[in-house]
Amino acid sequence: MKNIICIGYTGLAAFSDLRTGTVPLWLLLSGSFAGLLWLLITGEVQSGMIGMVPGIALIVLSRAVKEHIGTGDGILLTGVGMLTGWLVCMQLLLIACILSAVVGIALMKCRKKTIRYSLPWIPFLLAAELLLFLTEAIS
Repeated sequence: MKNIICIGYTGLAAFSDLRTGTVPLWLLLSGSFAGLLWLLITGEVQSGMIGMVPGIALIVLSRAVKEHIGTGDGILLTGVGMLTGWLVCMQLLLIACILSAVVGIALMKCRKKTIRYSLPWIPFLLAAELLLFLTEAIS
């Protein structure tokens, strides 16, 4: 159930990110609220609070690099971390970063984009979720 909530939440955010380059704050906060509600219902509060750490770290990193990484990405990852726990959240972060790096390098190699181009990152997080949750369902 939490995987479905997570994919739905990230899917809506990815659609917005691709369409407009931004994700509305209400959507970002609704995912965090859903994560908090999930924690209260299941009693997995400690796991969920620790799961927020990767997202909070991404928000701090965003501030440190003057928003070259979007703050919204960190807020979204915080909600995902509450739902999935810290280990799955870290796996998703790693897979999404690898996928975005591969696509970014391919776009530069094809001379379609330069290093200054900003790729929307949330669609890569969605792809990572689909990949991880599908492999989990298969095994």
